Amino acid sequence: MIAQLRKDLDVEKAPVVMGELIHEHKTNDSMNVALAATAKKVPLCALVSAKGLGKKALHFDAADTRQFGQRYAAEYLKLTKP
Repeated sequence: MIAQLRKDLDVEKAPVVMGELIHEHKTNDSMNVALAATAKKVPLCALVSAKGLGKKALHFDAADTRQFGQRYAAEYLKLTKP
């Protein structure tokens, strides 16, 4: 999917940042494992931790979303750092 995205964008080295699913829901564990494996295998790809987020509900609330966004930005900056 990442290779196709990069092909469609015509940007071979487009950085990709993915986010984990909420840890509190054990049904997400296998997906988080797969996301981590993908981030390790695919060049210019990073995984953002959702640890500590989403404890109040099935989805992230506004505060969690802001924190997650900050984590995404930090990972993106690491990927694009010269």
